[in-house]
Amino acid sequence: MPPPGDSKKTLAALGAFCLFLSTIEYMIPKPLPFLRLGLANVPLILALHFPLSFFATLVAVKVLAQALISGTLFSYVFLFSLAGTTASSLLMFLLARLFHRAGSRRGAISFVGISVAGAFLSNITQIALARFIILGESALYIAPPFLLMGMFTGFLLGLFAEKFTQQSVWCASGAFCPRRHYGASGALMLCLQYEKGAIPLGSTSPLGSDTPRRTPHALPLQKKFTKEVMLFIIGVILSITLLFIPWTSIRIALFLIFWIIAAVRGRAGNPLITLLVFAAIVLCNMLSPYGKVIFSIASFDITEGALLGALKKAATIEGLIMLSKITISDTLRLPGVIGSTIAESFRIVRILNENKKKIDLKRFINWIDEMLIRAETL
Repeated sequence: MPPPGDSKKTLAALGAFCLFLSTIEYMIPKPLPFLRLGLANVPLILALHFPLSFFATLVAVKVLAQALISGTLFSYVFLFSLAGTTASSLLMFLLARLFHRAGSRRGAISFVGISVAGAFLSNITQIALARFIILGESALYIAPPFLLMGMFTGFLLGLFAEKFTQQSVWCASGAFCPRRHYGASGALMLCLQYEKGAIPLGSTSPLGSDTPRRTPHALPLQKKFTKEVMLFIIGVILSITLLFIPWTSIRIALFLIFWIIAAVRGRAGNPLITLLVFAAIVLCNMLSPYGKVIFSIASFDITEGALLGALKKAATIEGLIMLSKITISDTLRLPGVIGSTIAESFRIVRILNENKKKIDLKRFINWIDEMLIRAETL
């Protein structure tokens, strides 16, 4: 099923929706940086019945935009996001194509089931990565609550997607099959008006916005050696350096330097959270002792090999996060279709933020609907 109207504008609008939800999720405190509620998966669920190329581009936009917002492109958090999102997106796309009918209540599986399945696979993927990259065997202890939380949030997000597609004017305008009836009053009539061209998305919004559609324009290519590009190149070089330096003391020193620079730039985040995550990584990796015993606590041996290995891993992981925060900017222009879509999505979000109204949780679906319709007219 082709996306409605201008597919580039629709892609950028959904990308802006991802950015909006990613920003909300980034501000929510989490015990571990890679733990996510999956809020930004909602636009992916809404795009499950679009062509594969469209859906795959949106997945890439979502993952990269999240990394640009949080400043984690060079860190393990990006790897977790990429692996979890890719695995869950593939599963959700297959389930939607095989068992779900857009706009119909008679499909073999609903958006709720698709979302829960995607969240489960995403969490399994991330736990497996945590087992080998961060926490070692201790990852098994966080698996049960992590999976339960993921399935619960997946249920809520799927339920939201079901309600949204039934009530949304944006969906009725062609994002899903326009000839099926949706539950919201007037949605079918608006859908037919859109289809006949009586209310084109390019003119005034049916929800009261008077923002005229701008003529699509090509985004200017970023010059080769802007500040953002130079910082990105420096980040690549330093991240490789940090990964391959064999000495634990130097990795710790680099982490502290990166943290100080990030703190001066106001991007280090809460130092207590950084300290707690560092300590958690060290403690979890010391549960498998090896090497010379330094001292014992009760019946647990603190060994030199486990302690040095844990400090090295914690300094590397946290150092990459701080390095990303000081070298990655959301104004960085990535090349290609994905890069131009991310840039356009950021532009839409900035314009919406300049004229944003207070979010009314009582009519949150309508608020999101207005945002998507207006995003396609900016």
